[in-house]
This record gives sequence, structure tokens and C-alpha cells, in this order.
Amino acid sequence: MSESATPRVRLLVDVSVAADRLTGGTVVVKLRPTVKDGQIPLSGVAPLTVRFWIERADQPGTVVSSGESVEELRLDTPECSRPLYLAEGLAMEAGTQLVLQVEDNESKEHLASIALTLVVPWE
Repeated sequence: MSESATPRVRLLVDVSVAADRLTGGTVVVKLRPTVKDGQIPLSGVAPLTVRFWIERADQPGTVVSSGESVEELRLDTPECSRPLYLAEGLAMEAGTQLVLQVEDNESKEHLASIALTLVVPWE
């Protein structure tokens, strides 16, 4: 008789924001852990650590948030909300397009992008 270990299912994340039209410097990011449809195996679900930040849409890689946030999610984690702040001194005009980027902190796999629009000038 031979036995093999069942691989752990990978946790997924649904990402949303409280508002995609920014009138201030705070973006409230909502993270909700999920799994693919089906039965959860006895081996469990591996936690997921996500990293998220905001960058300019017209200049990919140009981070405009004051740092980045890292959050560990587990299957039993309820939806959580985390604020992300625009950095000061950037001089962005109203109408500037921004993008919230979310990636797996370990594998660096891209998990989500959400378009944001700056409604007021930001300095």
C-alpha cells in the first residue's frame, strides 16, 4: 500500500476598494479570503500573504502610496479593511489615473489591479 500527501489548496483573495474615485489621500482596501469552488481537502488551505500598493497608471512602477502594506490572510479570516495613503508632495492633477496593485508576497504572482481616479489635485 502506498500513500501520498494531498497538496494544500491555495487560498485566493477578492480585492475591492471602498471608492475608486479619490477625493482625499486615503484608499480603503478590502480583502476577503476565498477558495475555488468545491470541497476543502482535509490537508487544509495554505495561508496567503498579500502585498499591495498604489502606482500611477501612466508610469507603471512609480509608487504613489506612502509605502506598501502586507497582510496575511487565512481561510477563517473575515473580510478585512486596510487603509493605504497617498504620499505627500507628489503634485498630481485632478483626473490622474492610479492603479491599486496586489501580489502574492512570497511568489510575487500578480493577484489583482483596481483602477482609481484622483478627483481632486494632490500635493
